[in-house]
Amino acid sequence: MTDHNTAGGTPVKETAKRAKWSAEQRKAAVLASLAAGASINEVAERFGVQPSQLSTWRRKYAAAVGASKSTTKTAQFAAVRVKEAAFALPTPKIG
Repeated sequence: MTDHNTAGGTPVKETAKRAKWSAEQRKAAVLASLAAGASINEVAERFGVQPSQLSTWRRKYAAAVGASKSTTKTAQFAAVRVKEAAFALPTPKIG
């Protein structure tokens, strides 16, 4: 949209006002995008936001949820015992 105001003789372009999303609206969009089989593009379209904006909300949500957990789970390893094969692989003949 072009405004009738001019800066140096050229029309000044107005920008649209940014939408304000409540925390509840952002959380609803994020949770919908985290559902099994959900597509970020489809959820973003349904909520009327850009996919990149939804991705940003998802990252912030993940960081907030991760920070709110009092105990973090660390990777644990299990002991593994390797047995010899019950059969022998054929030795390739070279030459």
